[in-house]
Amino acid sequence: MLSGCTVKTVRSADEDTSQGVESVTSEYSIAEDRSELEKLRAEVPEPIKQDNDDLATILKYFNDGKNRTPSEIRSKFERRVRRVRDRFRKDHRKEREQFTKQERKKRDTFLKNLKSERDKFTRQQTGREERKYFFDEQSTQRKSFFADERDRRKDFESRAKEKSNEFNSYVKETRREFFDLYSAYSKAYYERKTLDRKKKQIQKKNRMNQMNQNFNNTGGTGGAAGNSVLEEFQQMEQMPGQKLSPGDQ
Repeated sequence: MLSGCTVKTVRSADEDTSQGVESVTSEYSIAEDRSELEKLRAEVPEPIKQDNDDLATILKYFNDGKNRTPSEIRSKFERRVRRVRDRFRKDHRKEREQFTKQERKKRDTFLKNLKSERDKFTRQQTGREERKYFFDEQSTQRKSFFADERDRRKDFESRAKEKSNEFNSYVKETRREFFDLYSAYSKAYYERKTLDRKKKQIQKKNRMNQMNQNFNNTGGTGGAAGNSVLEEFQQMEQMPGQKLSPGDQ
């Protein structure tokens, strides 16, 4: 599944291309830094640990005791996803640049060695057959070298594409799991807000009824008159204020 980025080892052009693509989910995760937890879970298989860490991090957004609004939780999650995505793209670009740099260096070294051998050979007195054999051999070496380099480049591009697809699938699945929980959280959050609002309205109505009852019990200005005064007072709460002009003073 979207945490701390681990250090990656970038393959050189000479590495065995039969090695599989490293799991993106172990390098780019939404999970928090879990270095201390690793000591307690050394025997747990890595895929299970990763799933548990990702789920725990997602749940943390909804259950940190701060009663966050749905929009706040979504913003925090989206920011974390963007950080992980940016880190992946940066590492992916760095890996490509390093591969290209090593590829260029190896090619320049090979061509330089061919030229050195050719210069050394041409300074010698040789027959036609010997020259033909030498240049044919250099041509074969050149073709073999560039064929191998094309294969290495093709393998690199294939692994890079596979890694990108794996990362994108991981982000998509992580977002799906998050929004499943987000939908339920949002519904519960706004239902709770509605209940709180209704509860306050009921409490306010009960206070007003109690005030009305207390007012009548004191005998104040008389039953009907007292009710009229109280009703007028209650209506004033619903009326907008009116700004006084100098002439009204």
